Amino acid sequence: MFLFQTEPFRTAFEEREALEDAYGGRVSGFDAAMLRLLEAPASDFEAVGLKIGLLARHPALDLNGGEECLAWIEADARRLA
Repeated sequence: MFLFQTEPFRTAFEEREALEDAYGGRVSGFDAAMLRLLEAPASDFEAVGLKIGLLARHPALDLNGGEECLAWIEADARRLA
């Protein structure tokens, strides 16, 4: 048996906008934290590997300021070598 909703679920525009703003704020905060983490000096080569793994899973290079990520990892590797 299928149940059909006679009236689509509707959320007030203001409520949807508030949810989008809250979500956007959290994503922005996460992105900023990711850049701070990648910028922090790696303590060893295992940490460099972790940073490379994070870059592979997160679009940090596309973020404002993210173009420096590879330079930070290069500096870590040179310092630790």
